[in-house]
Amino acid sequence: MKDTFRYILGYLLGIAIILFLIPFWQYNISIKEYGLPSDLIFISDITRITISIILFIIGIIFGAWSNIYLYEHGKGGPFDAFNKAISPRSKNLLTTGPYRLCRNPMLFGTICAYSAFGFLFNSLRSLMVAVGFTIFMYIYVKVFEEKRLKKDFGDEYIQYKKSVPMIFPYSIILEIFKKKGKES
Repeated sequence: MKDTFRYILGYLLGIAIILFLIPFWQYNISIKEYGLPSDLIFISDITRITISIILFIIGIIFGAWSNIYLYEHGKGGPFDAFNKAISPRSKNLLTTGPYRLCRNPMLFGTICAYSAFGFLFNSLRSLMVAVGFTIFMYIYVKVFEEKRLKKDFGDEYIQYKKSVPMIFPYSIILEIFKKKGKES
């Protein structure tokens, strides 16, 4: 019963912060005047909306896939704050599914979604929120999460860390180029 409550709490906090609070902030800073010159990114609506849709779909896919995979295979939840487990911590090191592409697929999905909002709102300020979030989370993962994972999973995590990128799944891009090279 206690773990069920912690899963629910972890997901509710994650939803409140990740899906509502930060996008709401992005929207607000994109519509308010701060005495700065216009910060439009694209003049073409079709370009920015297309980029927004693509990034948002990628973000949703990675976010949902990694959360479901973490719950089913890692036997843990997604919310851990400064070494305090809000939802139960993963009992298994995940190296398959979305975690074979990057060590932090939820974070990658969130960065894609926040970038999508920046393009959708046509605002550099909003896009800078995504950049700031990325920098903050990179530092957070390095300082807190990686140390905990090394402590929890030891050499298995160290080997995994050496072979899989931290946030951005470069291997997908490399596979696409390799396939295109073979087709040519």
